[in-house]
Amino acid sequence: MDDLIPHLMVSSSSSSGGRERIASSSKDFPAILQTSSALPSTEDIQDMLPHLTPQQLADAIWGFAKLGVTPAADFMAMVTEEVRSKLGQFRSQDLSNTIWALAVLKYQPEEAWWDEFERQARTSGGERG
Repeated sequence: MDDLIPHLMVSSSSSSGGRERIASSSKDFPAILQTSSALPSTEDIQDMLPHLTPQQLADAIWGFAKLGVTPAADFMAMVTEEVRSKLGQFRSQDLSNTIWALAVLKYQPEEAWWDEFERQARTSGGERG
């Protein structure tokens, strides 16, 4: 997981007690709040998720699965809800990475989520990249 964290962070020299900051422009994303001694809070993650692109969401889930890290169910629920809200923007590769990672992580979103995922997969089937 240590290899994933630098990819998800932007540094800040603010006086926030050493905390990393959420970046202020889209060029700085993805970003995650983290201190050297603590993981981000649920609120920090909720604030960060809307700023991630579909590829960044897919890469994050894929990274957890690839590294053998099983996030808590409440974290996965937040991430998969953000995925659902952006499914229309997912490329075929993002969909593929996401479904592979969910299978490896043995995480099962709700049936309605799968229905939307399947619709997007069918729509993205003809994509060339």
